[in-house]
Amino acid sequence: MQYRILKDTDLQLSNICLGTASFGEKLSKEESFEILDEYVRRGGNFIDTANIYCRWVPGLENCSEKILGEWLRSRGAYKDVVIATKGGHYLFDTPDRIPRVNETEIRKDLEESLLTMGLDVIDFYWLHRDDETKSAEEIMDILERLRREGKIRYYGLSNYRTERLEKAETYMRSKGLPGPYAVSNQWSMASVNPGKNTNPDPTLVELTEEEYRWHCAAQIPSVPFSSTAMGFFEKLNKI
Repeated sequence: MQYRILKDTDLQLSNICLGTASFGEKLSKEESFEILDEYVRRGGNFIDTANIYCRWVPGLENCSEKILGEWLRSRGAYKDVVIATKGGHYLFDTPDRIPRVNETEIRKDLEESLLTMGLDVIDFYWLHRDDETKSAEEIMDILERLRREGKIRYYGLSNYRTERLEKAETYMRSKGLPGPYAVSNQWSMASVNPGKNTNPDPTLVELTEEEYRWHCAAQIPSVPFSSTAMGFFEKLNKI
């Protein structure tokens, strides 16, 4: 396993991040524990979850975070891994995908995540969605307040378009502060056919050539999701 320090942080992360969206839905607790144990055994230390994971299934609530919390407690692994989670996603029982990118809802998600996983602070916190009716300055101020309060150590933006990222980065630079510390948009070495998507949710944002150039200029890390194209390469190997 290879590691690198995330720019402007003290987080030393394994190059392979373990996503946990299937924990509790497609994978049982026992299977999830086996994957977590093997990942750490092989040197992995960067685990990504979200408060919304599994809520798309009625009754499962935030079961990914719950399973991860049980594993952290049972293995005493709090000092062995870096935990990233996300908040601010729309609720699945709201048909219009109403944004929840406001301080009240973000704090609600964050407090539940901390309690569920038995953490005092989240190592890396992502805002899972954008609300373009709000200024980038307002959104970044919320995240910075949470960091200063000691609720989160570092933060990033997920599913934000390039022009929004530019505004957020410019604002933070004007204040003499880093941030966002990273961006997580959809990207894979497998190109999606025109008009298609690995996930039909229109609120997801793909990493474009324009955004790639912005990352290079701003020197802000990209931590993409769906980097394996939702199992495409595994399926390809079986053909």
